[in-house]
Amino acid sequence: MVIGSGVMPDSRLGHRVFMLCFIAAPVVVLAVLFYGISISMERGPPMVAEPYGAGAGDTGGANAIGEALFGSGDAVRDIPAEMTARGAVLVVRDASSLASIDRPIVLLTNHTNWQPEAAHPLTLRDDGSWFIAIPPPVPGQTEAMAFRFVVLDAQGDPHAELDAGGEPMGPRRLPRVHEDEAVGEEPLVYEFVVGGFESE
Repeated sequence: MVIGSGVMPDSRLGHRVFMLCFIAAPVVVLAVLFYGISISMERGPPMVAEPYGAGAGDTGGANAIGEALFGSGDAVRDIPAEMTARGAVLVVRDASSLASIDRPIVLLTNHTNWQPEAAHPLTLRDDGSWFIAIPPPVPGQTEAMAFRFVVLDAQGDPHAELDAGGEPMGPRRLPRVHEDEAVGEEPLVYEFVVGGFESE
């Protein structure tokens, strides 16, 4: 009695297929890798930054990255004049001629909480103007300086600068300086004309 018949599978064929796949696998992986690299080089690096600045569509990310590296020109990133490496000098001309050696002009600032005891005195020059080099900010001082010009009487009491309407002048601030102008040897000079001060 014949129970069954057929051809026995050749185990060598399966072994050959396995070896072929084993040898070809690294070649396939390298081909895929090179293809991916070539595609990424054609497309360029992805710009993941939020669109910002002129042309903030497809180029917005590039603008943001470039501005972060090389400066934006945006006023928000400008530097208060008194905090620049150049420093600032204030020149004051007293149109009322009320200030004198006995009634000197001093500078009150928010950095000293407007205290007359911590006022910075201005120096009287031969031409009748007054000047002061702004002290550099103390370490950790990040708030822009606000200031007022006042005169001190014989008792040391302050008399505020008056505006055109005869009212006490509000706090002044120096302009913000573009980062390109913030470095240099010469200080930044700002001139002011004071119309008058409070009487005693």
